[in-house]
Amino acid sequence: MKMRRLFRLAFETFSWLLCFVGVAHAGPLFAGIASVFSFIAGGSFVGNLIGIAITTALKIGIGLLTRGKNSKQQSGIKTDIQTGGDNPLSFIVGAYATAGQLEYVNTYGNDGDTPNAFITFVVSLSDIPVSGFTNTIWVNGEKCTISGDVDPSGRGNGVTEFLKDGKYYMFVKFYDGTQTVADAHCRAKFGSDPDRPFTADMIGRGVAYAVVTCRFNRKFFTGIPQMRFEVNGVKLYNPAKDSTNGGSGLHRWNDPTTWEFSKNNAVVNYNITRGIYYDGTWIFGGQNLPALLLPSASWIAAINECDAAISLVAGGTEPQYTCGYEVNVDQQPLDIIEAFLDGCSGRMYEIGGYYKITAGAPAAAVYSFTDGDILATEDLTFDPFPGLEQTYNGAHASYPEPGEGWAAKDAPPYLVPDLEAADEGRRLLANLQFATTTSNTQVQRLLKAAVEANRKFRRHIIPLPPEAWLLEPGDVVSWSSTREGYTTKDFLISAITGKVGMVQIVSVQEIDAADYDWTPGTDEKPFSVGYVGNVNPPVQTFTGFAASPATLFDNDGTPRAPSIAVNYPGTMDDVQSVRIQVKIATAPDTDLTFDGTLPYGDPGTNDDPLTAIINATFVPKTDYKVRGKLVPYSGRETDWSDWLDVTTTDVAISDARNDLAHAQADLIAFYTQLSAELQATRDRLSQLALAVAQTGGRIAKDNYAAVKLGNAFAAASTELFASIDEIDGQLVAQAGAITDVQASVGLVSADGLFQLVVSAGAGDVVSRLTAQVRATTGDAWVDAGLIMEAGFTGGNPALPFSNYIIKASNFYVTDGTNTHQPMVYSGGVLKLNIADVNIVNAGLIQGPTSGLKIDIDNEFISISVP
Repeated sequence: MKMRRLFRLAFETFSWLLCFVGVAHAGPLFAGIASVFSFIAGGSFVGNLIGIAITTALKIGIGLLTRGKNSKQQSGIKTDIQTGGDNPLSFIVGAYATAGQLEYVNTYGNDGDTPNAFITFVVSLSDIPVSGFTNTIWVNGEKCTISGDVDPSGRGNGVTEFLKDGKYYMFVKFYDGTQTVADAHCRAKFGSDPDRPFTADMIGRGVAYAVVTCRFNRKFFTGIPQMRFEVNGVKLYNPAKDSTNGGSGLHRWNDPTTWEFSKNNAVVNYNITRGIYYDGTWIFGGQNLPALLLPSASWIAAINECDAAISLVAGGTEPQYTCGYEVNVDQQPLDIIEAFLDGCSGRMYEIGGYYKITAGAPAAAVYSFTDGDILATEDLTFDPFPGLEQTYNGAHASYPEPGEGWAAKDAPPYLVPDLEAADEGRRLLANLQFATTTSNTQVQRLLKAAVEANRKFRRHIIPLPPEAWLLEPGDVVSWSSTREGYTTKDFLISAITGKVGMVQIVSVQEIDAADYDWTPGTDEKPFSVGYVGNVNPPVQTFTGFAASPATLFDNDGTPRAPSIAVNYPGTMDDVQSVRIQVKIATAPDTDLTFDGTLPYGDPGTNDDPLTAIINATFVPKTDYKVRGKLVPYSGRETDWSDWLDVTTTDVAISDARNDLAHAQADLIAFYTQLSAELQATRDRLSQLALAVAQTGGRIAKDNYAAVKLGNAFAAASTELFASIDEIDGQLVAQAGAITDVQASVGLVSADGLFQLVVSAGAGDVVSRLTAQVRATTGDAWVDAGLIMEAGFTGGNPALPFSNYIIKASNFYVTDGTNTHQPMVYSGGVLKLNIADVNIVNAGLIQGPTSGLKIDIDNEFISISVP
């Protein structure tokens, strides 16, 4: 590369000499070699320097296989997102993918009870505007599809593979670089962030970027997602579509709004050669090159060659040469141009300041000559065979494969047994990288052409008469030679220089258009695109699940209630529990009667099948539907079984008299046991009283705990006391336990009290339990509590009392799963809110307006209309 820069510097320094000396032509790839040396040399050194120049030109033009050894371009896509501010500018040409550069990240919002449930990434993809984006994004190596579902809150489009239970967990939206305002969603969520505000000037003018928002979910995200975005690169000028530059169409170099997306290798190289600009500012490549220096006939021919349709074994066609690449502006333009030439079997020439190009097979010969046309006054040089290091009989290559996450993939190698035999059985393989080519079949065509062209070993340096003055590097000439045994054999001119007297010293190399022939049926080799995403086990459906009617029995074996039995295999691994859902047959799937889990147990010791009866309330003789789902330890995906039909048994749970009878028996048993326990307690306390000295007074034991900080205070105390006092000549005995807690901060406080006090004497016998809670804010307070008391008024056995008093705004009853408010106390009236009553004994039933009365006692119904 340093030598090429030297040649360019020399060419620019001495180009003015072109005005005074005969024409000389440089070799391919901007070499400018022969002209430089011929014009700066003089005297007896001219011939030697010309020989050096032509020999150097031949070395530069040896072809793809040798260049491939020293390829300097980036060999694949950026697979990891870049961070930091010292990365070079980059842009996408053609169809390509990139991980981009992280520009901003932040979290926000809740999803249920999960704080900071959303994380948003802003990732720049190209530092100049692009044509658009595909609907594909690669996440953690898996190909994902961006759906057409737009999030109403502005997050973007949902990603199909991150859809679960009707909810998207990843959203993507793109900006192509022409935006004029900052992203509204980022502004709304992070505009006032104290640490990382997303300000109104964060527009990203000219920058194509993506905004990705993820909702937290352990199934989808175990860390920061690795993403790759498929991008249709910058819009490019196409001279073949410019009717003012030899083409046909509306493209104009000075009007970028007429440009279009292209992945044509020659179009890309044309734009790099003239220069990549954005909004009038030079970005990359050449600068201020007029169209005159890129002859349209040469470039349009190469563009059309790239667009030629090639048949595929699988059916259909593809363009002969397409490309895609992410260009970093710190790369050498010449290296990038060579990469796109490699992808189209192309050559590019600088001829006296003009830039020409060829793609694919060589054109027909433009000049023919015989041995008699070769000047005998000049030396004729012949190079029949290259060194072994430049000889190949096969090749293999890697390229970025879009179907495998744009990872580097090996194409089927091109091997030629006949050539290996000619090389004494040695397999001499070239190892190539097609960094800008993304089609497997295109790589196969490139390999065949490269190997076959490399086997055209014969090279000559030929002195031709002045009529050859019009020839240029890149032209094809035909030579018929008795001496060499050639019959209209084609040669490619790699360099040409003029000597005094208009003698043309032409360096040629053997070439054959048949090397580029392609017959899909015989030349195309099969290839496969492997899956490179996450390997997840398939969703497991619940097979072997069954449901049937069942009955719940009491201890006496009496049928008490209908239920449902479920059966399922008991020997499955990785099953933590079984989730069961039950609904009325005609109800929607969301209106469930039962939704719970059953422990699965150990598959090594379980019965097979397992049977379980659901402990829930079901209506007798009713049609239900039941389904089940496995809940694994590993968190893998499982699916519900089908809904199964079950009709419950006709068990008369409505006979409340039986229930009440059982309840009465249970209550009697409970209070009998409770009385026994209370009697035992009384006995122990009596023994304790006998052991105490016959003294009156009060004995108390207190425990306290308190802490204070600023205006915050918290305290708790427990007091146990016993006393005997004489009041008006009568003894009064008391004992109690009091627990009191309090916490306050400023004007906000909360209190709790639990008190149990018993007293006897002075004509009274009373036992009272009090529990109270209270919350206070300033002057406002609310409390709830209960009082339980029992005794005899005035100690008279004929006047017992037993009270249970509740102070509360609302009264709820729960079984741990279902919570209801069965009663409401309002305005001094206790109202029944929810009831399922079997038998009602009532004297009078009437509505709130007394318009309807049912007088059961007098067997009379009254209806009055106002």
